[in-house]
Amino acid sequence: MNMKKVKQFTGLMLGSYLLVGVLGMAVAQEPPLPPKVLSIAREFVKPGRSGALHEKAESAFVQAMKSAKWPTHYLAVSAITGKPRVLFLTGYDSFEAWEKDVLAQQANPTLSAALDKAAVADGDLLSDVDASALVYHDEIVCALISTFRTCGISKYLFTAFALATRQTGMQS
Repeated sequence: MNMKKVKQFTGLMLGSYLLVGVLGMAVAQEPPLPPKVLSIAREFVKPGRSGALHEKAESAFVQAMKSAKWPTHYLAVSAITGKPRVLFLTGYDSFEAWEKDVLAQQANPTLSAALDKAAVADGDLLSDVDASALVYHDEIVCALISTFRTCGISKYLFTAFALATRQTGMQS
């Protein structure tokens, strides 16, 4: 009789572990939500200054952040058509998180000095810079998905952002 209870208990525990494991895998397969706030800095590179020359200048920013073991990461994407330009995308949970990150960078004297030095070298290669802040709106995405499903379109992933742009022209 005691052996039967042990087998039942073992079966129950094994079933529980399997259930938790399957649920864990299902949750792990959910695509991550986009950041609530997306900062986009756009650099227009002077003709003849893109490629390896600009990448070398940008690597100084990466090295500064890496040396400081900075927790915020960004994605850089370069245009392959049109005017030479690079977009730097950084996601934040909120505007407050973005402000906190910027203030912390400024409060770190080693990091801010390295970033200032990198900005001077990078600035010599640029013809213009601008920046945008975009805000993710889940309700718009849900409405778009619902509309497209009604129309029989279901193979697309939509992300909607509201755009606020700030121009910062540079002198050539």
